[in-house]
Amino acid sequence: MVKIKWRSDFSAKRSKYFYEAMIKKKKYDDVSFKVGDHSFFAHMIVLSACSEFFIENKDLSATFSKFEFPVIDEMLKFCCLGEIDLEEKYHKKFLELAKEIEITDKIATQYNTIDETNCLKVLTFSDNPMSIDTALDITIENFKTLYKNPDFLGLPASYLVKVLKSNDINVDSEEQVFDSVKLWVERDVKERKSELAELLGSVQFSLLSMKFLVTEAMSVCSLSPKGIEMFKHRMRSICQSSIKKQSLPRKSDKIVLIGGNNEKDANTIEIYDGNQKNWLKDENTHTFNRTNFTSLLVGNWIMIMGGVKEENNIPVASVMVNYIDLENGQMKSLEPLNHGRLDFSAVTLPNGSSHDVYAIGGLSTLEYLSSVERWNSETKKWVSITQLIQAVYWHSAAVIGTDIYVTGGKEKKIKKKNTFKTINAVQKYSVKSNSWTNCTPMNENRENHSSITIKGKLYVAGGRNNTQKFLASVESYDPDKNLWTPYCNLPNPAYGFSLCFYRNNLLFIGGLDETSYPMNNAWQYDEMNKVWNVFPRTHKSRRQTVAIFIPHDSIVYPKKDVPSN
Repeated sequence: MVKIKWRSDFSAKRSKYFYEAMIKKKKYDDVSFKVGDHSFFAHMIVLSACSEFFIENKDLSATFSKFEFPVIDEMLKFCCLGEIDLEEKYHKKFLELAKEIEITDKIATQYNTIDETNCLKVLTFSDNPMSIDTALDITIENFKTLYKNPDFLGLPASYLVKVLKSNDINVDSEEQVFDSVKLWVERDVKERKSELAELLGSVQFSLLSMKFLVTEAMSVCSLSPKGIEMFKHRMRSICQSSIKKQSLPRKSDKIVLIGGNNEKDANTIEIYDGNQKNWLKDENTHTFNRTNFTSLLVGNWIMIMGGVKEENNIPVASVMVNYIDLENGQMKSLEPLNHGRLDFSAVTLPNGSSHDVYAIGGLSTLEYLSSVERWNSETKKWVSITQLIQAVYWHSAAVIGTDIYVTGGKEKKIKKKNTFKTINAVQKYSVKSNSWTNCTPMNENRENHSSITIKGKLYVAGGRNNTQKFLASVESYDPDKNLWTPYCNLPNPAYGFSLCFYRNNLLFIGGLDETSYPMNNAWQYDEMNKVWNVFPRTHKSRRQTVAIFIPHDSIVYPKKDVPSN
C-alpha cells in the first residue's frame, strides 16, 4: 500500500488559491451577507467544515452585526486558510466572534513576542509548549501586579496551580496568593468551585494571619470541604501557639558563580538572586587558596575539589576537597582526592539516599590523567573506578540518566613527545556496568568548552579547536539516536565559560573571548525567538568558572570569620 498526499508547500498554496477565488474574487460563492456598508461572500461548504453553527443556516447578518469589518474579514480568511496574522488590537473581538460561531475550542493563538502585557493571554489561548513555559515564567515574576489584570480571570486552572505552587512567585505576602484564588473562583463560582480544593492546596495557610482568615478567607474556604479543613487547622494552630514564630516568605532560587582562573579575584564567589534579579555584591564571601578547581552542588553542599596552588613559586595540582554548607555558610574540609587534579571535570549522581561524586581526568603536576575516582556522601571516601578510554584535560562532563558523558578535551599523543591534540571524542560511562564506551563524536573538536543536560539531551558549546580557533557553535546530542545536530551559535566565540539552565533558559556566563581577556558578560537564550538576550553582568571577570543553579533558598552568606582553607 502506498500513501499519496499533497506536498505541504502545494497544500498551503491550494488553500491560498481557494481563499482568493472564494472571498476576494467572489467566484463560486453560494452565501452572502451584509454588515453595515460591507458585503461579504463565502462558500457554505467551507464554513460548515469549520463549525456546525453554519449548517443550521443562521442569519449571518445578525450574527456578525456587532463586529467591525476587519474582524469579520479576518475570520472568513481564517476559515479558509486555517492561519492568519492578526493585529493585537482585534484579538479580543476576534475571540468573541469565534465564541459566537462556536469555534473557540478549535483555535490556538501564537505570539511573536511574549512579555507581561500578553503572557496571560498566551496561557489562555496558546498551545505552543515553549510559549507556555515562557509565559509561565513571566507570570510568576510579575504575579503581584498581573493577578489584578482582567485577563487573569480567564486563566485555565491547571496553569494557575503551576503559578501558585512556584517558590519563585513574586508576591509581597501570602494574602496576595489567596486573593488571586478568591478573584479567580468568584468569576464563576458554579463552574469553578470544583477546582477550589487544588487551588487552596497551593496556598501556604501557615503564612495567613487570623485577621485575614476571618475577614477575607472564610467565605471562600466555606465553598470546599478541603478549604474548611485548612481554615480550621490554621485557626487551631494560631490559637494553640503561645509563642508566635515569624513565618518566612516564599523562597527564591539562586545562581552561585564560583572560582575560575584569571589574574585577579578568581578565587571568590558571586551570587545571583532571582528576586532582586542581579548579582549581589557582598564582601562577606569565601575566598580560596587555589584556582582552576572544580565545584558542583551535592544536596545542600557546594563541593570544591582539586585545583592548582603555588608552593615555593611552583604550581602544584591540589588534592584538597572542601565543602560549603548552604544552611549555615560554613566551609569545612573533606577527605582529599587520591590524585592532585586541575582542569578536570566532576559530576554527581543520586545513589539511593546518598550522592556519588565523580572526579574525572584532568592534569596532575606531571601528567595527563585517565583515572576516575568516586566519592559517596555516606562513606565520605574516594575510591578509584574504571579509567577513561583516553586521558584528557580541558574536557567537559554531564549526566543523562545514569550515564556520564565526557566530551572532547585535550589529549597527549603518545608517539610524539610533547605534542597535544584537541579531540571530538565522546566517552560514556555506564554506572550499571562500571565501563566506558565511545559514542558518536561531536561535529567539532573542542577543548575548554562547556556542556549541560536539558530534558534528556546533551548540549556542548564553544571552546577551541585544533587550530586554537575560538568556537561559537552549540550542538546537541540525542542519546536514543546516538546523533549530534547543530543547535545554535553563542553570541560570540568563547572558551572557559560556564553554562547554566535557569528558569527554562540557557545561560552563558563569563569565559574568554577572542580578545583573550576574561569577561563578566552573561547572556540568556530565548529559544522561541532564537536570540541571546543580555543578562545582568557579574561583578568580576572570570574564565574557567563554574555556575551552579541552587533550586532552593537554603543558601546563606558566608561570614568573614569562617576559615576558608
